[in-house]
Amino acid sequence: MNILIVEDKLEDARYLQEVICDSKIENPVFTVINKLQDTEQFLYKDNFDILFLDLGLLECQEEKMIKGIAQYNKFATAIIVLTESENVECGTKLISYGAQDYLVKNRITPE
Repeated sequence: MNILIVEDKLEDARYLQEVICDSKIENPVFTVINKLQDTEQFLYKDNFDILFLDLGLLECQEEKMIKGIAQYNKFATAIIVLTESENVECGTKLISYGAQDYLVKNRITPE
């Protein structure tokens, strides 16, 4: 499974990688970038199965950014937004913008 992680906090990216490696996902291959503006380039040239996107990088432009990523996502990569908020309403809004799901960072486990 080819996984793109867009996260500016290296420790959060490493933790997510550890959790994925401890899960039932076989042979994950990770690409980690820390700048939102590089996302389009990586999604355009490589076929990723999943994109984990840190909500904190969206700088209050969640709708515009997620819809934009979904638009140039030629391989139909699943977009999973990482958030620190446990607000269900916020998560529902992210899904309405084009994300497939959202995860609360401090609640991510291998299950």
